[in-house]
Amino acid sequence: MNKNHNSENFILAVNKPVGITSFDVIRKLKKQLNLNKKNKIGHLGTLDPFASGILLIAFGNNCKLMSFGEQVSKTYKAIGTVGIKTDSGDLDGEVIQTNENIKINSGVIKNCFNDFPKKYSQIPPFYSAVKHEGKPLYKWAREGIFITKEPVVRTIHSLDFISIIESNITFLTSVSSGTYIRTLFEDICNKFEAIGHLISLVRVNIGKISLEQTIELDQITTDNIDDFKLSMEDIFDFESINLSDDDSLLFSLGRSNFDIKKYCNKEGHYWIKDISNIILAKVTIDSNYVMTQRITFNLFHKTFA
Repeated sequence: MNKNHNSENFILAVNKPVGITSFDVIRKLKKQLNLNKKNKIGHLGTLDPFASGILLIAFGNNCKLMSFGEQVSKTYKAIGTVGIKTDSGDLDGEVIQTNENIKINSGVIKNCFNDFPKKYSQIPPFYSAVKHEGKPLYKWAREGIFITKEPVVRTIHSLDFISIIESNITFLTSVSSGTYIRTLFEDICNKFEAIGHLISLVRVNIGKISLEQTIELDQITTDNIDDFKLSMEDIFDFESINLSDDDSLLFSLGRSNFDIKKYCNKEGHYWIKDISNIILAKVTIDSNYVMTQRITFNLFHKTFA
């Protein structure tokens, strides 16, 4: 566990159970930890109610990373069943199509997994948080209005077929942020001229955290929470830039008129730190050595000389 957290600013890796929403986890933690309205808390990356696994919960200033948490690659273990299509792509949806005559050939299915492109255009599902005219698609769908959004290019870092038992296919996949695994499974089924939907989804990895490092939701108490606190660096594997005292002061004042090339030689995501190794911000540095996506944390934790 890294030292860059304190009693108010930290992250928990919770094993979300099946059957509740990500916000339900927030509500339960507020009650279990006796939090009030002044306590900032949020989750880094939503899990559907039917899904389980790693849900990162941020507290205090770490809530600033909520939007960035959506950008981190994630790994899932999933089980999909062939022959039944639902309106949501998972077992919580209404059945809209069945086909009992699909011939399941394990060799063909394995090839479809192996040959699936690393980058492909994915259409967001009707039941998703993607917004149309400021309202999530799932709210439109509940009103009987099904909005088809433009496809978005997603990256499939890995896609591994594990097994097939009767009509159930188990697979493991690591994907870029925003990839819908239920839609991915439907698209894989299309490759062998079938239909299907997910019946199980477990997030087993996000950032540097694996499922084995999580804590069960109902086990978290005010007495043991310190044992499970994580820092930002425990989650996100970014390189660090340690600024001099003079440059730390300039950075803390919102100025960036110092030569960032003194500290790094490539684009990417970085932690900006002072010479005491305290995180001041998370930034993205582009190919022109311009700092973008600046998220600040401890700008005035000390008095500069």
